[in-house]
Amino acid sequence: MEGVDIKKIDELKSSPMFNLSLSSKELFHTNFMYWLSQKFPYQFIDLMGRMLEEENNKEENNQFLTDLKELKRNNKLEFKREYNHFDFSILTKEDNPKTVLVLENKVKSIATRGQLKGYEDKAGSGCKFILLSLTDPNEKVLGVSPTDPNKKTWTLVKYKDYAVCLQDTILKSNKLEHYERELIEDYVQFISNLSDLADIWQKDWELGKTWQSQDSEALEMWQDIRIYDIYEKLRVQSFADEVIKELKRKLKDKGEDGKILDVSLLLSRPKKAIEEDKKHMYKPQKLDQFVPGYVYVKSELSHGQGLVDACIRCKLMDENNNPIYRTLYVQIQGNNYRRAIDAGDLAKKGVGDITKAMGYVKDKERLNFDFDCDRDKRFFGENSTLYPKEKNKKFNNFNDFKYRYKMIPADKTIEDVLKFYVGDIMRILGLPENKS
Repeated sequence: MEGVDIKKIDELKSSPMFNLSLSSKELFHTNFMYWLSQKFPYQFIDLMGRMLEEENNKEENNQFLTDLKELKRNNKLEFKREYNHFDFSILTKEDNPKTVLVLENKVKSIATRGQLKGYEDKAGSGCKFILLSLTDPNEKVLGVSPTDPNKKTWTLVKYKDYAVCLQDTILKSNKLEHYERELIEDYVQFISNLSDLADIWQKDWELGKTWQSQDSEALEMWQDIRIYDIYEKLRVQSFADEVIKELKRKLKDKGEDGKILDVSLLLSRPKKAIEEDKKHMYKPQKLDQFVPGYVYVKSELSHGQGLVDACIRCKLMDENNNPIYRTLYVQIQGNNYRRAIDAGDLAKKGVGDITKAMGYVKDKERLNFDFDCDRDKRFFGENSTLYPKEKNKKFNNFNDFKYRYKMIPADKTIEDVLKFYVGDIMRILGLPENKS
């Protein structure tokens, strides 16, 4: 892959801190931060102040640090990890503790606005927020300060900047033992190298690049140092974010903007907020809990590959003109482009029964499992292979989940795949795919 510095890869391989981090990539960083706060509490407060500099004026920042140090001297301040679902937080010690700082740590995922808004609601007023992230999130994720429309609610600190902040505060302390200094220096070097690799990943997944742009040599490198899962998870989450953005753009003027829900966002929201928005679900585990007509988009890592999944619960009519509900899917895993249906009580029946239940009409279908309409031929090619290939096997099956797929052609860009994928979703919704 262009721009990869082999020296940085070798440094990561030889770093004790990096290798220890592989067992729990995000929790490791939170635990290391907690250790710093316990071992060097006043220097750690300076570290937090250094990270907050961008979104706070100097006078306000200095007063905040002075107040925290005074509370610490009077034993009225404590540092917490995994408290109230915050990765890391600072609280006052009193009968009704006040959360004064929340830090959310993102190494192998990208923050969503819904998740961060949920933390804001939990923390309450007067709290400061830091998003520590390996990659750049969408700026809108950071929110707008309720007291100043020109400021973000969350201060974004990239891991590469975090490394500099550690050098400027903790590592300048004369209280460090030799062993402690070596540990922190190794940590700073490892997160700097990892940040440089993450910058390369983000460039590799620009919309104009081909879907299969990653070369085999780079793939072997990521697997060799056991960070391929981070790369895969970040790339499919970036793609899912683009899908949601494009769907919102296409549906906005139809008054259907609320129908596009990011499942990772949905699961992080308070139950009460979901009920108030009349979404009628909090953590849907069963298909019948999905609301008909809504689009659910999620991304995850499955069997070592990134997976993007859009599912739509549809009201369909059976052969007797009775309403039935089925969930249709458009799914990408690796280079496999899938169309799927949760067939329910039709799972044991043939293709004809499923397509009949979907109101199947040639060239007007909700989802063409044969991949043979004109737009499919233009995208996949005239003679592309449809899977499964066996003549006596119409669908691949996973319980009631039935799907067919084709391979994404090597020359298709990420933008090509995005447009085609969103087009499939629009067809399921019964809307023109070329709506702008």
